[in-house]
Amino acid sequence: MRANLQNAEFIGDKVGNFSDWLTKKMETLPPETQKMIRLKLAEVATFAPEQIQNLPVEPIDPKRLVEVSPTKTDADYINIFLDEFGTSIGNPASYTDVTNTKLLISDEFFTDRAIGTYKIERGRASYVKLFADTIKNPDEIWEAARQSGTTKRHYIKAYLTDKGKKRYTLIVSDKKGEDWVGTTAFYSKDSKYIEKQRDGKRIYKK
Repeated sequence: MRANLQNAEFIGDKVGNFSDWLTKKMETLPPETQKMIRLKLAEVATFAPEQIQNLPVEPIDPKRLVEVSPTKTDADYINIFLDEFGTSIGNPASYTDVTNTKLLISDEFFTDRAIGTYKIERGRASYVKLFADTIKNPDEIWEAARQSGTTKRHYIKAYLTDKGKKRYTLIVSDKKGEDWVGTTAFYSKDSKYIEKQRDGKRIYKK
């Protein structure tokens, strides 16, 4: 196909011209083959995910935002997150998500594994309860294999701020043996970045 797209007949509107070329080629195929191809194309279109910025959003509940204070430590914010699952630092808990998968909840979400310290920047501190909500009530869950041979999951949720701005939360977990372990959490305004995280197979959509 790549070689064909370099042909003179595809100069200009390459997508449109290729589509016209494919339509003509389809007409030369047996009826049953044409039917099978059209069914497969319809199947692909049915499961094609919407773009992230077009997904429904819900307003951020002000009660779910944590007040950021210079008197709070990183551990305080992490414990606020963990308390949403009835646990605390040093006491990992297992949570069964909407796909009936058990996810290990611990301070690993906010630990810089390279140096072994917490990384709850103030830009994320206010949203730790929203991270918990993303695990409990995600809009989507995506699963994909990493190049390293491990498997990852991304829990994604879309929000609307009080100023009408779209924001997104992303929870990342890795499969280790038979267990899923939470590894990090993000709050982002970058829809293009979140779109890139929707890779692999979508295993859940609200």
